[in-house]
Amino acid sequence: MRRIAAMLGAAAMVLLVSNTLLAQAKPDFSGKWTREAPAGGAAAGGGRGGGGGGGGVFNCGQECTIVQDAKTLTIKRPAGAQGAAPADVVLMLDGSDSKIMMPGRQGGEPTAAVAKAKVEGSKIVVTRTLDMQGTAVTATQTISLEAGKLTIVTNSGREGATPQTRTYSKK
Repeated sequence: MRRIAAMLGAAAMVLLVSNTLLAQAKPDFSGKWTREAPAGGAAAGGGRGGGGGGGGVFNCGQECTIVQDAKTLTIKRPAGAQGAAPADVVLMLDGSDSKIMMPGRQGGEPTAAVAKAKVEGSKIVVTRTLDMQGTAVTATQTISLEAGKLTIVTNSGREGATPQTRTYSKK
């Protein structure tokens, strides 16, 4: 009886350790992604704060390719995406600062932003701080895989703003 109890105890420990290791594995967002139309069938557009940008660093536009390794996540957009030449966005996944150049509005000069990306369970949370005429504005994005789709929820940091959700399908 003691032998069976010891074997069951050992099996339980193996299951606990393997589940803990699986839960700590970083999510992998690698692949080529295409934006889905927003709910209600409206065209996926790019107005101010509308369907296009959302005010965050993690911005695929209509499509992007994501390359991820143990330390970084790189977003590659095609030429002309978001009204600018393609600029790879490289985020460090350890919570350290990543300097990002955000395209200027209406063809204006790009603005430097600081982003911090951190893996939290099966999601990546990106916090971006941007200097808007002397005022620091912080936006937070949560990136996850839900039912095989890349989901990006952006909180713009503006008081009273509604979070935006964008969904992408893997090509």
